[in-house]
Amino acid sequence: MLSKGVEMDTAMAWIRLGAGLAAAVPAFQASAARQRIECPALLPATAVKIVDAPPGWTPFTPSLVRLHAAGALAGPPESMAILKGEMYQKGKDKEINVFDLDERPSEKWMQCSYGSGNEVTLSRRLPDDTASCTVTYTKTKPYGEVVIDIFCR
Repeated sequence: MLSKGVEMDTAMAWIRLGAGLAAAVPAFQASAARQRIECPALLPATAVKIVDAPPGWTPFTPSLVRLHAAGALAGPPESMAILKGEMYQKGKDKEINVFDLDERPSEKWMQCSYGSGNEVTLSRRLPDDTASCTVTYTKTKPYGEVVIDIFCR
């Protein structure tokens, strides 16, 4: 067994090698590159505003709104064309969903959903040549919060 220092040196060498190879990829293959999409983990209470409260009611957002889910859309957010991903792994602490976007003729979007019922969303249009997106949910310990990682190609 190698010491942690040797393992770290070996890992760093592989990372440097990988970075060198990535730089050598021709520009025409850039569309196949993996792109990370980061949804903001939290929205401040001031980001959620009720602008048209019923008469006699005073709106108030008491706290941060936490990221709850992410997924692909076949069109802009107002189309509500939410796609169902293929679940490839579901375990106690991890779930992986893959969205195949290659055959989608319409705009491709990634949506980040906030609140326990996905009441608030932020969406970003993806490049037209995006073929797929993988959304990984990982539960953290000890509180069971979920970290959401998104990678598209």
